[in-house]
Amino acid sequence: MNKFLKVAFSVSFAAVMALGTTACGEKVKSGSKITDCTVSFDVGGDTTTDVKFELYDNFAPGTIEHFVYLAKKGYYDGTVVSNVGGYVEFGEFYGENGDYKSKYEKDVDKGYYDFITESYVKGKTIGSSGKRQRYLGEYYNVAGEFSANGINGNKLDLINALVLKREKGDSESEINSAKATMAVTFGSTSYYSAAGQFAVLGKIVSGADAVKKMMTDYQKDEDGNVYYYYAKDSEVNTLGRYFMKNSDGETFAKGESGYTVAVSAESNKEIFDELNDNKDYLINVPYRTIKIAKITF
Repeated sequence: MNKFLKVAFSVSFAAVMALGTTACGEKVKSGSKITDCTVSFDVGGDTTTDVKFELYDNFAPGTIEHFVYLAKKGYYDGTVVSNVGGYVEFGEFYGENGDYKSKYEKDVDKGYYDFITESYVKGKTIGSSGKRQRYLGEYYNVAGEFSANGINGNKLDLINALVLKREKGDSESEINSAKATMAVTFGSTSYYSAAGQFAVLGKIVSGADAVKKMMTDYQKDEDGNVYYYYAKDSEVNTLGRYFMKNSDGETFAKGESGYTVAVSAESNKEIFDELNDNKDYLINVPYRTIKIAKITF
């Protein structure tokens, strides 16, 4: 090869590497193939906001395949943003203005179990050995594809990240408890405490500010009231799963006629203590409905 051809080849190769693509057109970053993903949010029925992500296929391949499969089946379409308390979560609930129903119930039309069936989960594995079962138990929970569960190699942190939610805790059942709830995170929080504790699928390419705006604009209503959903089975549910904290810091439980039952250390000590002890299970419901319009790849 003459000197001119060598230089031309070097420049061409460098250009390909800079673009992060392979010869066959695949996008590659940090040693992983990339899948482009766009999540379209219907914000309050007024506007549609597109948030673009890059999914790192090699870092959590089983989890990403699970998410892509559900999204292409339309599972996420019409689900609501259920939490705007420092991060944004979607994928478990549908409904309007905080009156949510879970898609994890067995009898829900187009719910989780309509798509994640016994025939689908059969033979699905994760990990380089291909021997770790991806779906566990009768509820088809997803095995935790992260270092705390012995699966290493994911280089992504929690800044501007797309994450599969699981129950918080270190027990095997909690680590392997994820289903379909997704979170958009902007760093570590009391819940999403470390990247090695959750399956991080990808990163935001554009639209991070729009997601943050959902949190600032929809976390409180015009009177300063904040709304919560208690997403854990407990005796507290005898007063309803929904709670509201007003601008004076007073807490109310939702009854048949609205948020009328005051919850305090004096009047409802047991319930008040239960709420404080399990504050990680309180999800900050947006006061207006934000839905997933569609997810595309």
